[in-house]
Amino acid sequence: MIWLGITSDSLGAWLGTQGPNAWRYLYLIGVLPALVVLWIRRNIPESPRWEEANERRRFAHAQRQSGAVLEGVDAALTRFTVIDLFSDRSVRRPLIFAFLMMLSVTFAFWGVGTFIPTYVAGVAAKAGLSGPAWAGWAGLITRVCGTFGFVSLGFLGDAIGRKPTAMLWYTMCLVLTPLVYLWGASWGFVPLLVLVGTFGFFTLGIWAWAPVWLPELFPTRMRGTAVAFCFNAPRFISCLGPLIAGTLIAYFGGFGPAATIVGLFFILGVVAARSCPRPTASRCRTRCGKRLGRHRRRPRHSSAQHQPHSGYASSNQRSRLTRAVGPCRPPHASRLCNSHFALRQEHCHACRRGPI
Repeated sequence: MIWLGITSDSLGAWLGTQGPNAWRYLYLIGVLPALVVLWIRRNIPESPRWEEANERRRFAHAQRQSGAVLEGVDAALTRFTVIDLFSDRSVRRPLIFAFLMMLSVTFAFWGVGTFIPTYVAGVAAKAGLSGPAWAGWAGLITRVCGTFGFVSLGFLGDAIGRKPTAMLWYTMCLVLTPLVYLWGASWGFVPLLVLVGTFGFFTLGIWAWAPVWLPELFPTRMRGTAVAFCFNAPRFISCLGPLIAGTLIAYFGGFGPAATIVGLFFILGVVAARSCPRPTASRCRTRCGKRLGRHRRRPRHSSAQHQPHSGYASSNQRSRLTRAVGPCRPPHASRLCNSHFALRQEHCHACRRGPI
């Protein structure tokens, strides 16, 4: 699906140079990914975890309407999801840093990556080549390489972790921006195209951190709202990226200095990724013994001090976790016991099956 979307965009850029009726083909190609989305939505069922969380939400609403006093996760389930998103302290930190990570990639990409075809067209025209044709080919090269960047980020994220992978992609975006716009043209047209492909690998591939990392940061009851907020809210700010980049291009009289300045916004992504909490899934797997190894932690306090919130985790489930890794230990105790025990166990297939 990703390949179809970005490749159709690139083919559209190339077809735009093929005559006066090319716009008809552009519209036809642009519709194809939407048709695939309709087929996907019709044939893929709802997540069982979401259905369970939704059922518990309805039950919590029914309890509140009957006059029952709700606490903990029950009370959270009855709140408006956006309000719950900002009122839950355990969610607020990953929400802020995920927002900053997406703001970095949207602002820098739309202010830097979107000028690649125009920049390559200008270099090609100076070399005596067809500027419009090479603008289309530059877009195609960028998107095709970006497809491999998407896939590679996912595999590497599973191999070495979400945080180091995202930091690597952000750092490469930061480094490649001046290489492409400041020095690429002076190295020759073919080396420039190689740099453009590498640039697309990272600047388009970096978008894959969102579907890979974001769902692991939030509980099921608010995951859809949190992901939508982090992915789309930064766009209201990043729309200024092309305007700022265009102003800088006019001021400096070229792409190089302007793109380098706007590309510095990738630094925000590196810092935010470094500060973003580790995904709950890997943290929970570590505490459940699957990745403990020599890093197994000794308990510091009794499990009796941290009993699970009633109604969300049975005593058998709690005792199985205690036998596996020992009692919870601060600062992660609040994520594995009390009112947050069941909320966070949705990510762990070893301790407890089923979400909240």
